[in-house]
Amino acid sequence: MQNKTSVNVTPAQCVTEFGKEKFCVQGGLLWCKICDVPVDHVQQQTIADHVLSKKHKTRLGKHEASDAASDAGPAPKRQLTVVGCRERMTEVSAAKKKLVLNLVDAFMSANIPLEKLDNAKMREFLDTSIKGSGGVPLANTLCERYVPKMYVKQQENISKKLTGQKTAVIVDETTDVMGWYIANVLMQPLDAFEGAADCQAL
Repeated sequence: MQNKTSVNVTPAQCVTEFGKEKFCVQGGLLWCKICDVPVDHVQQQTIADHVLSKKHKTRLGKHEASDAASDAGPAPKRQLTVVGCRERMTEVSAAKKKLVLNLVDAFMSANIPLEKLDNAKMREFLDTSIKGSGGVPLANTLCERYVPKMYVKQQENISKKLTGQKTAVIVDETTDVMGWYIANVLMQPLDAFEGAADCQAL
């Protein structure tokens, strides 16, 4: 009986060697797309045995026959592992948070009130025209959860720009639309005035 060589490989390497049409990496596991089962990837011989197994060959034949019958048909569905589901949900959640932050940033930069996002026509446009925009929070939620994040981001940007520079600070007291007292703070690096000072001196 021939000894089987033990070679440690990664799931991604196995996909490259045995074909993307048959295997994929899901939740850190090597997954057989034909049989819809995980396959031990530690030893290449184990994968080779799976590919040569009767079960895999039978399913592969059915898969190829199905593809030949309908080239434009949808790809067969694969069940997701718990880890795979968690990873996908995390990616979707992160993408949505980034989209909402970018949306709030764009509205604030353009000086557009976030309440405009509560408009029925606007929400219809977001849902139908922007991928992943479904469930964009209403203005109140955006103000409570996302505007503070933008405020912190702006503070960090200002601090980064002014670090190590002599800065002029102007503070002026005023009131907002609700009649509340607020303070407007203007900051400008003194280097920006050097050119103007030189011109006046001449």
